[in-house]
Amino acid sequence: MFFYTKSGHPLEEAYSRLVVGVGLVESRAPVLEYDTSTPGDTYPLWDGKFQHSIRPDGKAGFILPYHDYLQPTGDANEDARRRSLLDEIAVVPEAVDVMSFSYAGELCSADVALSVLTKCLTAVRRIKEHGIAPGPWDKREEWLNEQIENTWRDRGAFPGTGPVLEALGMRLGTSLVLELMAQGIVKPTDDPWPAVDLILRGKATPPQNAYKPDIKAVANTWAGLSDERRALARLLSRMSLSAAQAKRWLDPNRRKNATRQPVTDAAILTNPYRIAECDIGDDKDNAISLATVDRGVMPDSSIRALHPVEEPSCVESPLDARRVRAGLVAVLRAAAAQGDALLSDLEVLLALGKLALAQPCEVPVDWLNGNEALLADEVSRLRLVLNHETDEAVQCLQLKELQDREARLGKLLSGRAAATLPSTGEAWQELIVAALKENGTNSDLGNPRHVSALVEQAKALEQITTSKLAVLVGRAG
Repeated sequence: MFFYTKSGHPLEEAYSRLVVGVGLVESRAPVLEYDTSTPGDTYPLWDGKFQHSIRPDGKAGFILPYHDYLQPTGDANEDARRRSLLDEIAVVPEAVDVMSFSYAGELCSADVALSVLTKCLTAVRRIKEHGIAPGPWDKREEWLNEQIENTWRDRGAFPGTGPVLEALGMRLGTSLVLELMAQGIVKPTDDPWPAVDLILRGKATPPQNAYKPDIKAVANTWAGLSDERRALARLLSRMSLSAAQAKRWLDPNRRKNATRQPVTDAAILTNPYRIAECDIGDDKDNAISLATVDRGVMPDSSIRALHPVEEPSCVESPLDARRVRAGLVAVLRAAAAQGDALLSDLEVLLALGKLALAQPCEVPVDWLNGNEALLADEVSRLRLVLNHETDEAVQCLQLKELQDREARLGKLLSGRAAATLPSTGEAWQELIVAALKENGTNSDLGNPRHVSALVEQAKALEQITTSKLAVLVGRAG
């Protein structure tokens, strides 16, 4: 379980959600009901009691030591240093997971739990390095590793099977999969598709008769899937998707309206990270994140051994070019949202290594020199001159869509700037003198500086009024 806050936390307003503690539920009280003086039904209380595992010096859970970093030491420089380190230990849920941290107690998915547990593990390692907060952090690191392993087992290899069935037209797809698991027909670490296949082909009985009408309705669709479409459904089921996300990516028509560029079934199978690179979501659902795709195609080693991802979708190295490029796109897109159209190589690689992924994506700077061609469809590399006199420059990365947008705008604006309009024939100097006089200022035409300014202003007005596009620049006044 995760304890979190939305406001009033010690990190001010930098984060809309902040995880403050993680632990296990050890016990919970029975549901309490309101007392009633009359016979009949009553109602349960909105809240209930439970006991958790977090203890001040315990290892099975902990409170993140934000206050230790904020506690004054009497040394202003040390206080500032500790304050600057807070960002390194802040555990902030991904933007796409905010709804799991919004309405008091929520049941989050295993994928959300893995994301937050991974961030907690990174935070604990930073806490150990900083040496500011006392506590059994080695033991807590081991405990987090155990919880991550347990959560991977709960997640399994195919958490998106239900939503994919719904995308195929089976209304109760998620309920069917959950009931198969509840009855032990499919275990969390099993591949559910053989059991689902038998049910959809009428060779096995569904858990309840309530599923039969939907199974009958979707049976022919399932039987008629091509090998490529079936492979895509299986690949998508490896990702923890919502029903809307599964429909968006399984249905080519919906996909076309929710991506930055066309993506075929074959392109997804060849490079599953295209989902994270191209998905823009819609007004009701978030775009699919890099971490969601990454957990699908690069799961924990125990899951990967049981259910290896099929060719050509499998990703066997953290530095697989498809994975690295998707990470670079995620970093550059986040920077663009903050107003940065490009970043230096070093800035990008530093941010890439900090992405909250199950396996870190730490890329040496020389990797970029050898893989520019593999990045070209999504990321451009350019040399930005910092000083034209000394030719000092820095290598930068930029989203190709931003570079293309810049080129289009540059061509359009340059064309307009080059176009001229007929002169209005106005006597600008006389009009300026008259305007100044109207405002109580008399021009001193005997002063060379005043005359020079008057000539410059008249020339600027003529230039502006005879151009389709002009920009007036200069010092104030």
